Amino acid sequence: MISCVLVVTFPSLFFISGYQREQGLLTAMGVNQADHVSMFIGLNPRTWHFEKTRLEFLLEKEARHLGGISSVIRDHRGQVVAQHLTPQNPPVISQVFPILDFGTTVGILELHRSYRPLLINTGIVLVVGFVLGVMVFFPLRLVPLRALRLATSDLAREKEYVGNIIKSMMDSLIVVSPEGTILTANRTTLDILGYAEEELLNAPIGIVIAEEEEEESIFRGVGLADLVRKGFVANVETTYLTREGRRIPMLFSGSVMRDDDGVFVGVVCLATDITERKHAEEALRESKQRLNFLVSASPAVIYTANVEGDYAVTFISENIREQLGYEPKDFLDDPAFWLKNIHPDDRSHVTAELGGALKKKNHYSHEYRFLAKDGGYRWMHDEFRLVCGPDGDHLNLVGYWVDITERKRTDEKTLQLQDELAHVDRLSIMGEMAAGLAHEINQPLAAVVNFAQGCVRRLRSGKTKPGELLDALEQISVQAGRAGEIIHRIRGFVGKEEPRMASVDVNAAIREATGLLEFEAREHAVTLNMDLANPLPKVRGNTIQIQQIILNLARNGMEAMSENGSTPRLLTIRSSATKSGTVEIAVHDNHYGVSTESLELLFESFLTTKTGGLGLGLSICRSIVESHGGRLWVTTDGVNDTAFRFTLPVA
Repeated sequence: MISCVLVVTFPSLFFISGYQREQGLLTAMGVNQADHVSMFIGLNPRTWHFEKTRLEFLLEKEARHLGGISSVIRDHRGQVVAQHLTPQNPPVISQVFPILDFGTTVGILELHRSYRPLLINTGIVLVVGFVLGVMVFFPLRLVPLRALRLATSDLAREKEYVGNIIKSMMDSLIVVSPEGTILTANRTTLDILGYAEEELLNAPIGIVIAEEEEEESIFRGVGLADLVRKGFVANVETTYLTREGRRIPMLFSGSVMRDDDGVFVGVVCLATDITERKHAEEALRESKQRLNFLVSASPAVIYTANVEGDYAVTFISENIREQLGYEPKDFLDDPAFWLKNIHPDDRSHVTAELGGALKKKNHYSHEYRFLAKDGGYRWMHDEFRLVCGPDGDHLNLVGYWVDITERKRTDEKTLQLQDELAHVDRLSIMGEMAAGLAHEINQPLAAVVNFAQGCVRRLRSGKTKPGELLDALEQISVQAGRAGEIIHRIRGFVGKEEPRMASVDVNAAIREATGLLEFEAREHAVTLNMDLANPLPKVRGNTIQIQQIILNLARNGMEAMSENGSTPRLLTIRSSATKSGTVEIAVHDNHYGVSTESLELLFESFLTTKTGGLGLGLSICRSIVESHGGRLWVTTDGVNDTAFRFTLPVA
């Protein structure tokens, strides 16, 4: 009877125990795997889409410990995400475990294992009987214990793996209980805040979060109740407090943890120290403020514009209000605003020059008149640079405007004053040359008188035929014309007219000017020599002013040679074309020369060696040359050659 009881009871116990063991193994394995997946989902709610390979590796790893297990992970729609299958002979034990995301089931884990081997073993136990029952009982009891230990060991390794991840995180991680106490703080948190781990554990979260953001308001407007309801909050700026009370700006994200029954068990808080970013933002903000101040306080209006179409302005600084009275939006709202407000007389040449500058891809500046909001035109200096991309494509124009209206007015007044001084200088030259010019005029007039008186006497004698007086009358005409030409030159030279720029034949201007010097050259015993290049390009200038320069330089040379007693006295005027696109005129004399130290002093105003001279001649000459876009200078060998040279741009 006892044997029968043993034979029946022991196999039954063996089967029940084995079945429980199989169920326990599946449960331990399922809970472990489901918790493993849920844990990562809990740490970051946005990572449900696992890599299939990683999941299947996890399933295969667990299956190696027990063998004969088929595992399947399905998403919330029932679709298979990953699986590890082994052949299963019926009957089969199956279990399903939920995969949770913040308390919500987002997938399931299915485990299947055949317990046919258990039935076979139970049959063997029945055959072996009572004797072997006692011997087999203890190993059968040890098997589930060993499997449980293996499962526990694997679970410990998984927890250690997760713990290592948490410890190695560069971000701060704090786990807070529902009561608001700190359950976990990783190494980064301790380093940032300056606490020891034991000081933070079980401490209220209020010692970490800044006072005005404690407890319900720690998530900036998202209370704890709302966080529990929503499940997470992401990328919110908040402030942590260190052990010393120093405030550290952090970028905060929080997610709710729930157990298998969906009960709220805590909050995982992830935060990144954004101190450096805040410093960079503050530095950038200060830099922008300084730049805005500099731009606003600058007399220059900064702008950017398109390189096509109407050259629409894409940015313009606020100080346009002070310059022209417009608002920046006036330029930004109307693409053609800039172009259509340029003075009509300037618009065509501005667009032509702008197009040429774009082709050359270089820096460019020009001046034009622009209509201000008050209805008047202002002179603007516009300077820009073309910005190109890496492939050479035009991107935009970057430049600035400066109101130069006052400068233009000053320049006009300066030019008027310069013209006045030049006129005074010409009158002074004529005054100094008056005696010689009077002599030059007196000679042809005297000849006219003599020829006229001779004609009168011969006509009164009644012996002269009219044809015999023809030669005398022709001489009267020639000498009167000669006198008239001299007077014409003098009137043209001393006349006060608006200076006009035109194309000038330099050689003709030199010949006409030296015609006024003939008497003075004879007075100083100076030989005039002209070495004029032919052909010579014309220059753009004012003929009277160019002649004024030549007369000044030539007379200075003749007087210098006369005062120094140079012999022979030779004054040479040369003209030549240069390679730089100018015409050079040089006036040479052969007096003893000028010291190198005195060369630049010659052009100083009110510096003179003449008795009664003003010392303005050379200074005025230099101003005239520079207003023509040329240059005036002097060279000497220090012995017997001094040359005053000036250049004029070719027309």
